[in-house]
Amino acid sequence: MKRFFDRSFRNRLFAAFLAASLLPLILCSGMLLQILRVRLEDTARREAEEQLTGVSATLEQLCQQCVQTALSVQRDPTLSQALAHPEELEETGASALVAAPEELLPLFERGLLNVDALARAFTSRGFAFSYFPTANEAARYIVSACAGKSVALGGSMTFKEMGFPEAFADSTEVHWHWVTKGEYYQTPDIYLTSANALSESGEAVNIDGTCNRVAGTLYGPKQCMFVCGINKLCPDLASAVERARNVAAPKNAQRLGTRTPCAADGKCHDCKSPARICRALVVHMGAPKGFEKCEIVLVGESLGY
Repeated sequence: MKRFFDRSFRNRLFAAFLAASLLPLILCSGMLLQILRVRLEDTARREAEEQLTGVSATLEQLCQQCVQTALSVQRDPTLSQALAHPEELEETGASALVAAPEELLPLFERGLLNVDALARAFTSRGFAFSYFPTANEAARYIVSACAGKSVALGGSMTFKEMGFPEAFADSTEVHWHWVTKGEYYQTPDIYLTSANALSESGEAVNIDGTCNRVAGTLYGPKQCMFVCGINKLCPDLASAVERARNVAAPKNAQRLGTRTPCAADGKCHDCKSPARICRALVVHMGAPKGFEKCEIVLVGESLGY
């Protein structure tokens, strides 16, 4: 019994000494952690201050550049005269800067439009290529090209926004199922449509449901003309397909009031809905051989979906 109590006392004594020795270590560790936290807060504060200083300097430089640009505009007689006549700027399509500023973001991302490079990309694939800064100029070109010919149109918000079919002269024979329901004329002299996307590498991308629109771009007409706003131009084929599926198709589904996931949230879900309007994806890698002429008409304004 005496041995048991001696052993128990020694154990308690050892535990007491151990606790007494660990207490300073725990206190020191807590103090070190507190010091580290304070230092980290100071480091984060300094980094935040440095970032704010950098942002402030950048904003100041931008402000100075804006002031310099404004002074240059004031000194330039041509620009001053143009600004003095806003109706002329309106005719050249300057209103697009205010009407749809979000459409300009891709232009800033890829820089200024290189029309010559685009012309080479499309013509190297067998397409004819034309560029017009404004929709009004493009419309006049289309009316002139279609004069005296039979014309069919695929469903197109682009052409509707440009004032067609009313813009056609009386000499043009027009067939459009949006005007005369159920009229699908697939063998006209010229088939007019838009594309859901164009790539800077020279491809045209379309998605269709009934597929009369894409059918007319593949075979039947003597000529085919794709008319597209600058908002549909994408850097490459992958981004063009992405735009067709996640921008153009959901907007068309919303326009048609379809009960599909993309109409609800504006994103493609590759759904199996009976109301799905994406039934065919067509990529024109070149001008079809059966056409006398297949032309890409690019307009320097935002048009359609």
